[in-house]
Amino acid sequence: MQRYKIYLARFPICLLLVFICASTFAQSKLTNEELCYLPAIELIRLYRAKELSPVDVLKAQIERIESQDHAFNSVTFKHYAEALAQAKESERRYRNGNPRPLEGITCALKDDVEVKGWR
Repeated sequence: MQRYKIYLARFPICLLLVFICASTFAQSKLTNEELCYLPAIELIRLYRAKELSPVDVLKAQIERIESQDHAFNSVTFKHYAEALAQAKESERRYRNGNPRPLEGITCALKDDVEVKGWR
């Protein structure tokens, strides 16, 4: 079983954890589980429209990880505080109108990828 670390993407290239497409997300209040599976293109659209925040999505993903990971043990290192700080920065960038490509999209890193200060 492969293990992953969770953090918020800072760079334009990342592994996307969101795959499932649906038609109208912003029309109704989304559940936390629905937030976890929104496609990246829809997340970015909602962030730009200020209908959704990267912080809200990350909190939903953290909740999902904590409620499900005991069965899979797939997330070995959880850097939630760092990810939340980055999500708040992404939220600020969207609010100021200067988001970077893929700003606010969560990704996972396989634990064989070295990141300074993570071990």
